[in-house]
Amino acid sequence: MAAPRTSLVGFLGSGLGLTVDLPSGFYLLGQVDAQTYFFQRARRGSGESGPVSAEFAVRPLAGLGKRF
Repeated sequence: MAAPRTSLVGFLGSGLGLTVDLPSGFYLLGQVDAQTYFFQRARRGSGESGPVSAEFAVRPLAGLGKRF
């Protein structure tokens, strides 16, 4: 029998973004977010919760847009 797939997660994050306006209403967008997620892992082989774990992630984003 599988353990439940739902869990409660908390996170802390920080981000930096930059937008550059281009001619004709276009723009370039760049962003980087750094986040740390805190969650409880299940103990292997049992349905019990284990210790709280922290995982770090970096999320880059780039885009091109048009304002109307």
